[in-house]
Order: sequence, then C-alpha cells, then structure tokens
Amino acid sequence: MRMTPAQSILAARAANREQTSLTLPAFPKPAAATAGSDHAGDLAAYFRARLASPVPEPLTPDDPEPVARDWPAAAGPAEPLPGVRITHRHPALAFGLEAVPEMAIGRSPRSSQRGRRSRFHSLKTRRTLRAASSSEHDNFLHHELDPSVLMFVEQPIRLQYLDRSGAVRFHRPDCLVVRSDWVFEEVKPEEDAAREENEARWPEIGAALNSLGYSFRVVTERHLHRKPRWPNLTLIWRHRLAPVPQTDLRDGLAAALRDAGCLTIAELLTRFPALEGKHVYALCRRGFLAVDLDGPPLGPATPVRLGRGLMTWLGSVDGEE
Repeated sequence: MRMTPAQSILAARAANREQTSLTLPAFPKPAAATAGSDHAGDLAAYFRARLASPVPEPLTPDDPEPVARDWPAAAGPAEPLPGVRITHRHPALAFGLEAVPEMAIGRSPRSSQRGRRSRFHSLKTRRTLRAASSSEHDNFLHHELDPSVLMFVEQPIRLQYLDRSGAVRFHRPDCLVVRSDWVFEEVKPEEDAAREENEARWPEIGAALNSLGYSFRVVTERHLHRKPRWPNLTLIWRHRLAPVPQTDLRDGLAAALRDAGCLTIAELLTRFPALEGKHVYALCRRGFLAVDLDGPPLGPATPVRLGRGLMTWLGSVDGEE
C-alpha cells in the first residue's frame, strides 16, 4: 500500500526510535507502596534526583584534519623546467613580474555550483578583489587579517607547464600570498581537491612553480575553518565596522604597547576607559593592533601587541612598529 507523505514521515521517525538506544542515568527506583511507608516522599525524591541530573553535552564531530598538499620552493637559485613559464599576470601584480604581459580581466562568470561569488574590499591591498567562490572569500579573510601577510592577489598568473605525457597545460592559481616568500594557492573543496585527476596534477603544478622559485599549496575548507583560528577571524570581522578611536587615544594605545610590549584586552580596557572591546577588534581588523589568531579564543585575557599601522584606502597612516 502506498503511504502518504505524512505516513512516510511517521514511519521514518518510528524506525529511527527503534534503532536509537537511549541510556538513562541509574537512579534508585522508589519502593512500592507498603503499609507505613512514605511512598509519596520516595517518589518525589526520585523525580527530584532525575531533574537535578545534568543534561549531557551534545556530541559534536571532530574537525577533519586538513590534507597537506604543499610544495615549498627550495632555497637558492631556481632553474625553470622545460616548457614552464608565466604567460600573463594580473594587472595588480605590478611588482616582481613587470616584464610579463598583463592578462585581460573580464566579467565574473555566473555559476550556481561554486558558492558565493562576491567582492572583497581589502584595506591591505587597497583594492577590491573578486572572489569566485565562498572558499576564496574566506581565504581572502585569512590573508587580510594575518599580520604576517604583506600582500595577496587573486587569479595572479597564467602558468604554462608540461604534464607527464609532455602535453602543454595551463593553470591559473586562485591566489598569490606574499610574506617573506611567494606562495601560490589553489582553493578547492576537499572533495574536488581529492579527485584522482586533480591529485595527479597538483605535483606537476607544484614542480613547475618550484622551478620558478615559488611555493605552491592547495587550500580546502579544512584549512580555512580550523579552530580556533576561524572563530577568532570571524569575531574580528564582525566588528569591522565599529568606529575607530580618535588619534589621541590611538597614540596612547601605541605608547602603552611600546612600553609594555604586550597587554591583554582587559588591561587595555582598564587603562583606557573610553575604549570598548569592539574598538579593540576594529583596530585589529585595521592592522593597528595584532593578536595571535591561532591562540585561545579571543577574550579579556587575549594578549594584544602593536600592529604594522592603521590601514586605510590610502595606506598605513600611523602606529608603525
């Protein structure tokens, strides 16, 4: 007999109840009522004990470990492999690759399969980057708030290389991250990154970029959403629009941090009554203050140090280390 949708839902719930074993805490059951016994009191005590038992914590799955797909560049001079060269560069990549022709930047393609396509307004790069997916947007957020990152560019180059069969291939990494070295990143969902055809070409791309003196890594949501870094990043980002304290208060903060080297958020709020927690996070977003993003969850006990400087669309204006 064909069941209605409502009957199907009820049947599924019933089957789920039959398969789920429920373990209750062990409590002494009240004794049966006998002559001269306080059965009502025993029953009340039994239910009070049941109500006083703590609710068990919900089971949360552990974050899956990110898969390391990294090809760091070797120290010393590099020798390009046969057929390896950078054919074009992003117009914003005007440092280090000036002799490479600029690529034409067209309109962003539309797709319902890669997540949110959006703009990322970066104070660090003083330009608006185009994120082709939700993961790329999250990757930009990591680099924007990481004090060690000096610059990052989306879709930075068009790389030509040879695959194992000797055929000419082309690849555009999703992001270039500039710290003390250059690292080209490919941002993919773990499911896509682990596909057989992709796992075969990552080493080829890595070897090609290594031969040019650059590093290469594949970034997935497992890297981007790791705790505690990701909750710390999102907490700072939520306060990005909070007002920035006036110059005299920023000067006082800078002087106090230069003298002490490091102060907790609670100490800063005590020393400067006009300061609020949202102002501290807004200054971290602007680069004026810096915290350990990989440390414990941000809070009153979080150590704060002086950052590189207050970032604006015109560059760093004060608070230099």
